Amino acid sequence: MVVAINGEPKGGFSSADSTRLSDVQVVASDIKVENDQIRSDVYDLHNRVVATIQRVYPNLAAGVAVNTSDIAWAYGDFSQIIPPSVVTSGFTVTAVETEADSDGSYQLSLYTDSDATTEISHTLFHRETNTTKVDYLPMVTGDIAENSMIYARLASSTTSSDAALVKVYYTEQIVYT
Repeated sequence: MVVAINGEPKGGFSSADSTRLSDVQVVASDIKVENDQIRSDVYDLHNRVVATIQRVYPNLAAGVAVNTSDIAWAYGDFSQIIPPSVVTSGFTVTAVETEADSDGSYQLSLYTDSDATTEISHTLFHRETNTTKVDYLPMVTGDIAENSMIYARLASSTTSSDAALVKVYYTEQIVYT
């Protein structure tokens, strides 16, 4: 793009070049726009409808047991929460539901990939005597590819092996053509 300031062509533009927007002139012949590609992209968007549906896994069942270590603030083993091929379109985790039986503070981390190496989010929650055992916790992730597995690991403030039942809430992106 060629920019002219006060009639003089400039190769770059900095704030020291001009103080008035009216002094800047863009030479239209130097702007190349791929109109056909833009029209094609707009056409594709008009012919698709994208919907998001809130879902939970596991549905109509107890959560998946996720265990802590018997060392304070050390993660227990990985537990698979969502198996492959359950979510068949792109999705985003929006929350988790936890049900812990033992008192203490907990950190829950979610992972994806077949070898559970990519942490996608984590959250803290607390369980005390005479309080509700079930917590609904917002836990937002980025976009996750279809057919991805979701794993969880749990750590707690106690020195005994504890467990929590975990459900994952997610929005599934469904494209209608």
